[in-house]
Amino acid sequence: MLINVVDSLFQYSTAKAGITGLTRTLAIEGAKYNIIANVIAPSAGTAMTSTIWPQEMVDAFKVNENALSFLSNNIDRHPNPA
Repeated sequence: MLINVVDSLFQYSTAKAGITGLTRTLAIEGAKYNIIANVIAPSAGTAMTSTIWPQEMVDAFKVNENALSFLSNNIDRHPNPA
């Protein structure tokens, strides 16, 4: 069976997994220098995820003002500010 790459999400999910793996490696390698690495990889109900998720899940994961507020309030925070 041939997969239509345009209609699949494999590029997106591969990139997301790669960023997560890179961040974990940075956290391990950076720990000896007191470097902390974090990644935010949220899921959201979007046109892209609606192609693979049930509609109820898409609706439950719609991006709203609360999610955007959390990100804007926490993006610059560091657990050990200098």
